Amino acid sequence: MRVESIWRTLQNLLGDDAVTLAVLGDTPKPGVRRQLHEMGIKFFPPKRETRAGKLLRYASATLTGRCLVATRYLSARRIARVVRFVKKLSPDLVILGDVEHAELIEPLKRGTGAKVVCDTHNVWSLLHERVAKNADSFGQRVQHTLLKRNMLGIERRLLKHADAIWTTSDTDAAHYRNVLKLPDVTTVPNVIDVDKFTPNPAGESGAIVFTGFMSYWPNEDAAMRLVEISKRLTGESIAHHLYLVGKGPTPKLESAAKGMSNVTVTGFVPDTRAYQNKASVFVAPLMSGSGTKIKILEALAGAKCVLTTPIGAEGMDVGDAAVVVGEPERFYQELKSLLNDPVRCERVGRAGRAWVERFGSRQALRGVLEKAIGIPSPAELGVVR
Repeated sequence: MRVESIWRTLQNLLGDDAVTLAVLGDTPKPGVRRQLHEMGIKFFPPKRETRAGKLLRYASATLTGRCLVATRYLSARRIARVVRFVKKLSPDLVILGDVEHAELIEPLKRGTGAKVVCDTHNVWSLLHERVAKNADSFGQRVQHTLLKRNMLGIERRLLKHADAIWTTSDTDAAHYRNVLKLPDVTTVPNVIDVDKFTPNPAGESGAIVFTGFMSYWPNEDAAMRLVEISKRLTGESIAHHLYLVGKGPTPKLESAAKGMSNVTVTGFVPDTRAYQNKASVFVAPLMSGSGTKIKILEALAGAKCVLTTPIGAEGMDVGDAAVVVGEPERFYQELKSLLNDPVRCERVGRAGRAWVERFGSRQALRGVLEKAIGIPSPAELGVVR
């Protein structure tokens, strides 16, 4: 979503032929891969590996300080291939899609002479630290502590070589400046295509909706909290229906929701908007994570009353455009209040739509990118739009 928004906006600013997108990562399905080629997108798939090979790769990456996630598709041979491909394009600027690609910074600068920006979706070390703190099992705490140390080492060792760092929010930018002492950090916000969302502040009476990739620990944790909230609402005879929408629901989540007639765990759906549109209240009780949340932007664009936590709203100065509550009991009481106050829900939803049109749209991104890549604004050129 973020990569596509930046790519499309740069195409609009500079022209389609001036911007090339290359994808590094897992091999997509044949139809998707064919579509990428038809769009002129270069794809660098990773090599296949066995489970033993994966464990060996993880052990090697841990010992050498390389990114655990990226080593599968950033072998020395693959890095050389990427640099050769980029060099043929004679670029002025290379934008790397996340911190996990930071190992490419120095080879690309040496091999192409271009400036290199690292665009970061999250402060990954901070995200894993928060997950480790909130995880309910020893194994998860160990896993995310190791991932935190791995990503912190990469952030400290490699990001300083980039010509600039882009972050999703001023909160992340402050972390990079104050903790990692990186000098050139710019906030390039997450945005969505607001026009794809039809405002519908009313929704269905009593419908509570949460969306996300459910096997991602912060989302699973939030979904489990919502199942418990649904049980409390039922115990108080408060009419409602909870929709947990998104692919990858874990056995733990499915087991928790089993037999609850007023909880629907959808699994994968082709378009979450159909469920989002049902919402009387869109909820996101996130207790860990980093960066700004696309799900929140989408709910705001649908003029939904959003109830979330400080982590959920992190990096977004939403003010009255959402209800932000940190303490779990107060979150529950606010949800009960909102379910019984459709007038307030509609007021919050309309304020949310106005906020995202101003700060979370692709038009807002255009102005930020103009400054970030050094394109003079119309005002600076004396042009009136």
